[in-house]
Amino acid sequence: MAWSGNDFVAVWHDAVAHDVKAQRFGATLLPLDAQPFEVSLAGSVAMQPSIAATAAGTAIAYMRLADEPQYAGVPRAFVRTLARSGVVHGRAAGR
Repeated sequence: MAWSGNDFVAVWHDAVAHDVKAQRFGATLLPLDAQPFEVSLAGSVAMQPSIAATAAGTAIAYMRLADEPQYAGVPRAFVRTLARSGVVHGRAAGR
């Protein structure tokens, strides 16, 4: 969990769906989002999320098993930025 300057952001690995999810919480720890949102690309195998506050919001890093033929399933690292507005920036899981 990280404090973005406006809210808390929790990030976790969903072991059932094999993806990385996040959710924002206000200063009183009430959810700001109706549902957790997916950070990693849907249908990919993502794991090991990390989170850090930045001047722009929150950076969420994670590993993804690359299913593209040229990468042969090796793990690759990706970072997406969650702006203070709640908008996720960055190419979805490197694609």
